[in-house]
Amino acid sequence: MELEDRSDTEPAGEVARGGLRVCRATGEAKLVGKSLPRHTTIYQMKLIVFNCPLKINGGMIMQELNLYTIMPSSYGEKGELLQYHKVLMHPPVFLVLESLIRRTKRTLDVKINACFINERLEKGETYLDSIKRNDLVFITAKAFELPRAIDIAVKLKKTGIRNIIMGGPGVTLTDWKTYQYLVREGISFNVGEGEETIPQIIANVLDNKLQPCYWQKEYVDISKAPLPCFPSRAEAEKTITKLAGIGSSEGCPFNCSYCTVTKIRGRESSKRRSRDPEAVVAWIEQAYHRGLPIMLTDDNLRRFFL
Repeated sequence: MELEDRSDTEPAGEVARGGLRVCRATGEAKLVGKSLPRHTTIYQMKLIVFNCPLKINGGMIMQELNLYTIMPSSYGEKGELLQYHKVLMHPPVFLVLESLIRRTKRTLDVKINACFINERLEKGETYLDSIKRNDLVFITAKAFELPRAIDIAVKLKKTGIRNIIMGGPGVTLTDWKTYQYLVREGISFNVGEGEETIPQIIANVLDNKLQPCYWQKEYVDISKAPLPCFPSRAEAEKTITKLAGIGSSEGCPFNCSYCTVTKIRGRESSKRRSRDPEAVVAWIEQAYHRGLPIMLTDDNLRRFFL
């Protein structure tokens, strides 16, 4: 997280954050009213000041956070966990979240080690063992994945993982009893879209102030949202189609009774719910040069401002 420069209240050449002052020139750290030894280890300062690791570079402090994003699988008819060697395509939500995480890293000046896990491609649950107490875990689930997502969150909580937040369409559309259950279990959740709440969640985790619930009340202006990242070659090899997905718009102006899109993405048809066409074309050209086929993931292509 970026350090605040309070030149009117702090000694010249020092910056402060969370009760810790750091000399710009030497990197020497001091707590308010107490000096730390020059060679105090990062681990020792972590215990004193923050709940996540610190890195000092050029007299500035940069926090470091391990972030795991899990897309859960689902259960079969006999309760078995469904897992495969390959999936149809790399989850578009991973590409969107990766772009948001990259922007948040620049905004908050924090080092984020992001790991994306598609449980359908895993073998059992051994991947959960790599998650540590102070790591941040996102679990994004559709409605049919929600039971499995809750099971994952509860298991992680029982092992001592502190920062777990669930989101996705399944969480947005669920009932109040599920919300109450998550609160009782100490599992946070995000209702609605995440373009604006994800930076807030990461900032709160860095400050040890994760809230029980985050709610994006209004539909976000996706014309200002970052474009999705591209799947890596290794990620593409785990898919059947090797597709890269991008949505040029969100929501649908229609209101079909059988469809959940308008409940999740809204019915608004406006430029703020559409990406800049030139930016979308540039993204498609980059995907083409990377050898990636394209899939438009729009909720409905028959809409305004496409």
